[in-house]
Amino acid sequence: RVRDGRFTVGPESASSRPGPVCYGKGGTEPTVTDALLVTGMLPEELAGGSLKLDRAAAEEAIARFVARPLGIDTTSAAAGIIRLANANMAAAIRHISTERGRDPREFALMPFGGAGGLHAVDVAQQIGVPKVVVPPSPGVFTTEGLLAADLSQHFVHSFAAPFSLDGISTEMLGEIYSGFENDGNLWLASAPKTVDQSQRRFLDLRYRNQGYELIVEVPAGPVDASALSTVAESFHAAYEVRYGYSLRDVGIEVTKVRTSAYGILPHAARVATLPVAAGAQSTRSIYFEGSGWTEAAIVPRDTLKPGDRLSGPAIVQEYDSTTVLPPKTQTMVAANGALLVTCNPTSSMADEEAHAYA
Repeated sequence: RVRDGRFTVGPESASSRPGPVCYGKGGTEPTVTDALLVTGMLPEELAGGSLKLDRAAAEEAIARFVARPLGIDTTSAAAGIIRLANANMAAAIRHISTERGRDPREFALMPFGGAGGLHAVDVAQQIGVPKVVVPPSPGVFTTEGLLAADLSQHFVHSFAAPFSLDGISTEMLGEIYSGFENDGNLWLASAPKTVDQSQRRFLDLRYRNQGYELIVEVPAGPVDASALSTVAESFHAAYEVRYGYSLRDVGIEVTKVRTSAYGILPHAARVATLPVAAGAQSTRSIYFEGSGWTEAAIVPRDTLKPGDRLSGPAIVQEYDSTTVLPPKTQTMVAANGALLVTCNPTSSMADEEAHAYA
């Protein structure tokens, strides 16, 4: 929407009901989904054709609420909605990467959910991430994770007032850990059949008078002065990674003692994606900022096999998700079916690196 002459995207959501205008369920204000449809990034049918989208309604909503108030055309307004949405996502990722001392160039971005692949490459290019990894069936990725998750239980003891790390009683810490580990053993004994079990010890630490903590693991073995010295060094190192500096001349405080019990469940290996249909490729006109309306190949994901390569512009469509591959991107299908997208076209991805990455 346009507020006081300012073009804004979010933070309000149309939620599932009434949803985007193009769903035809009562929504009247344009959403990012409507913009994706107007620019051609989304097809006019989703979920195997069970959900049909109303492009004309989406265009009218964007024209009414955004384009006309700003005096621009509908396509530019839709592209602007997507650009602002991607900028918001990029800012959120910067908050947990560069602002915490992590260089985005050393990481890959992995989108999931039905819409993750629609935004991922543009977001990655904004923050300098060189590669995007789109897992198989991204729309149900979190559901698969829930079903495959190992067991864990956490035990936490908080102090009413923090203790100094160099002054805390190691005997008291040992007693707390011993009690927690007994509780963890009882919990693991009642858990479903596991192939492995373990417990780990941690401390919540901060520099004196700070209001936020880092969780640092306590090494196995006796909880003595040597162990706490190791913990202190680990805290300084972790703080430097997170914030770019450490305060070694400032005392360290302990605010919580915790343990975690883990039960590893048996897991079946995930079957790599294999082609199940011949499916001829088609094309669709897509609007990319900087390139304008461009014919892009529409590739059914179930026609791709490990080792296949794609050059953008292209759209990879599947039942539960859509992935946008902008111009000048290169993509290879990994051995496990993941799409490995190289965001910087001047930096080609070697086969062995791509397979190792998967």
